[in-house]
Amino acid sequence: MIFKRTGLALVASMSLLLAAISPAQAGEVTVSGAASLTNAFRELGTVFQARHPATKLQFNFASSDTLLQQIAKGAPVDVFCLRRPGNHG
Repeated sequence: MIFKRTGLALVASMSLLLAAISPAQAGEVTVSGAASLTNAFRELGTVFQARHPATKLQFNFASSDTLLQQIAKGAPVDVFCLRRPGNHG
């Protein structure tokens, strides 16, 4: 039951993040997420791109620590999502 609630919260959060990207900002959106979120992001990405065909989603999946290192080194990212909160500092 906890997993279902967590999964639903994740899907809702990701949906809100993608919805916040205005179609007026057409172009490319880089989405970085924990590797464990690959399937969920790809499913949401399909829905998003059907609604916003002028916007291309570029996905980047890896471990949360790897993604944080990439961002710290200047990797571009518009949406960033970890699988679960933790000590990544």
